[in-house]
Amino acid sequence: MSKFRMWGRAVIPRLPSTNTDPDLQLSVANPVILSSVNTDVLSAAVDQYNGYAGGLKASTTARLAYHTLFASSNTIIIPLFLGLTAGDGEAIVQVSRDVVFFVPVVGVIISCLWFRLVRKYRIRTQVILDNLHFMETHLPFRPYTIEKDKNAAASNFIGVPLDYLIPLLFCTINFLMAVGIWAGFLQLGIPS
Repeated sequence: MSKFRMWGRAVIPRLPSTNTDPDLQLSVANPVILSSVNTDVLSAAVDQYNGYAGGLKASTTARLAYHTLFASSNTIIIPLFLGLTAGDGEAIVQVSRDVVFFVPVVGVIISCLWFRLVRKYRIRTQVILDNLHFMETHLPFRPYTIEKDKNAAASNFIGVPLDYLIPLLFCTINFLMAVGIWAGFLQLGIPS
């Protein structure tokens, strides 16, 4: 049997089965693991494990940053639209119907982009957690397997992750505003 196993794009060293005692820590100086594994192989496994853990943190940070950016931009678009369409026809600034129609169309585009990015980062996080889970099957402790199980339980709580519902909700609101302008339902304050 080979010392290495290909999984996806990662080369994961095969580590022997060890005691599942939670007090054992993965380190190069651990005598239980070192008794049957080369130090270089173990060091490479620790480096790779730490790399995946760092990638998981970076992916989560980026996903939260995108949520903040897109939620803020969509929250600005809806009051902007309402401000342009509100009034009794004698608005301080006269805005054409095309400009008002453009605002929710931009909101639909932003919401669709938000949905795609959230989906991409969710898939990326899942792949990283799968890699960590596979590596943890050969380790004496499994912190990310516990996190993966918690994430799966939270995702199944309502059937669909909230990461998907919120961008779709904003997309639906912006789409209905655009249809309302196009069909002529929302003409408050817009000159004909």
